[in-house]
Amino acid sequence: MTETIKNLESVFRPKVLKPGKTITRYDIEKNVTAAGENYGSVLLSVDVTIKDDTDGKPEIVRAVAKTVPKNDFIKNFFMSSLTFKKELGFYSTIVPTLRKFQLDHGVESLIDFTADFYGGRLSLNQEMLTADENAVILMENLRAKDYQIFDRMTGFDFDAACLVIKNLALFHAVPLALKLRNPALFKEKIEPYLEFADVFSQSVSEDMKKESIEDILSLAKENPECVPYLDALKKKCEKCYRLHSEAARRMEKEPFATVTHNDLWVNNSMMKLGENGKPIRNKIVSMIDYQFINYGSPGKDLIFFIFNSVKNEIIRTKYNEMIRLYHQTFTTALIQLGVNIRRFSWENFLEELNQAADNTFVICQCFVMLRPIFAVKELATDVENLRNDNILQYKGASVEHKQKLYHLIEEFAKRNWLQ
Repeated sequence: MTETIKNLESVFRPKVLKPGKTITRYDIEKNVTAAGENYGSVLLSVDVTIKDDTDGKPEIVRAVAKTVPKNDFIKNFFMSSLTFKKELGFYSTIVPTLRKFQLDHGVESLIDFTADFYGGRLSLNQEMLTADENAVILMENLRAKDYQIFDRMTGFDFDAACLVIKNLALFHAVPLALKLRNPALFKEKIEPYLEFADVFSQSVSEDMKKESIEDILSLAKENPECVPYLDALKKKCEKCYRLHSEAARRMEKEPFATVTHNDLWVNNSMMKLGENGKPIRNKIVSMIDYQFINYGSPGKDLIFFIFNSVKNEIIRTKYNEMIRLYHQTFTTALIQLGVNIRRFSWENFLEELNQAADNTFVICQCFVMLRPIFAVKELATDVENLRNDNILQYKGASVEHKQKLYHLIEEFAKRNWLQ
């Protein structure tokens, strides 16, 4: 199916469409991702042919365009007018600000966890402050450069998980350092894009919340080993929803509070594999969703990523290694940027993880997100066909879904995170 993007030439940044270069044609195709792999936006493949006006040589730029869904229900559910603005701001303002901050402090290896940004807009009307149907974000097509998304049903092995964890630590540490070293710049360049936006507290109805908890408990009851935790599990999920509804008004715990991703799972990370099948490079992108960036605990991002995106056996045997790696990468980045890490000790970091498990939505998020993560691919609904009555489908759970749910209960109970 051929798609169009109005005034595409005006979207490209000068870095891409340099003086003396002219766009001669572009080809746009829908569905970079299959149904069930992406929910809050429409992703288009864009191949742009650019001619050098001097010698006439053509160059093909392979890009991905992220656009607002035409589906009104999805636009409202995912708060597209706001969340699209947040994501565009992340690419256009936050990332360049963080990289300049690193350069100013002599850091040679700059953050590199995003696709190259080619340009974007909120509307054809430059006075608009929220996204409309003509909003678009253009970025490099990583699939064309042999990056791939792992199978969400399988999850990451140890090597792949470690690559994401190191990037996640940098994603948290660099803006945190900016906040501490230059609060005024953080307030000017970063804070405007951290306006609270969250599907689970702002879009999910009370009936949906009850249904999601009932679904979790129903599946847990099938495993005798989980039965002793049912009451605690129910109370924990109810507490999570209650706390989450208050999150927009709650002061975040310092000094760890930083930019948080809030949706980092398998589908939101792409990797390039070497000849041996092992990951050799990682970008926390995909057609990804920086649309729900907020200001909060880095612990909730780390908990959500590890427990929902890493293989169960790796969590059982390598959990401590993974969080040690995160902390080491996190503190090393802070030191490079001139931050005294006394307040970010290993002991304080473990306390931050426990606080995140106790005082944020992350534990319930881990359970609720099992539905989209383990959704049967053949039965998945395209984003343009999602409605209020099918956005949360509670059809039969797969074996993998149940195994992960049982594993979460076991691991969370072991850490006293169901209290």
